[in-house]
Amino acid sequence: MTRAGSRDVMMGNLPAEVTSFVGRRREVAAAKRLLRRHRLVTLTGGAGVGKTRLALRTAGS
Repeated sequence: MTRAGSRDVMMGNLPAEVTSFVGRRREVAAAKRLLRRHRLVTLTGGAGVGKTRLALRTAGS
């Protein structure tokens, strides 16, 4: 479930987001484009930059 205003919205079996997800529209769009062309996409970056949250948001949209 994710928090959508004051109501909960179920998103399959993905874990609930407990904080807001702000300012990553371009990254989500880029990941979706890559996933349309390739079966496997690897997100890389340093610790704490939001790779898991980006992957979950992309999978849920």
